[in-house]
Amino acid sequence: MPRTPPAPAVPGSGACARTRGEHLTACEAEVEQEGKALVHAVATFALLER
Repeated sequence: MPRTPPAPAVPGSGACARTRGEHLTACEAEVEQEGKALVHAVATFALLER
């Protein structure tokens, strides 16, 4: 018997700057679908003055 694929769900996302210092910023982001985390990302950026 063939299976019916599940209906597609729209993923949601959120992001924020966790810490911002004089020279570094740490950011965090998460993508969720149906209340479950799919992806979690953390990034650090150097703030340069030109």
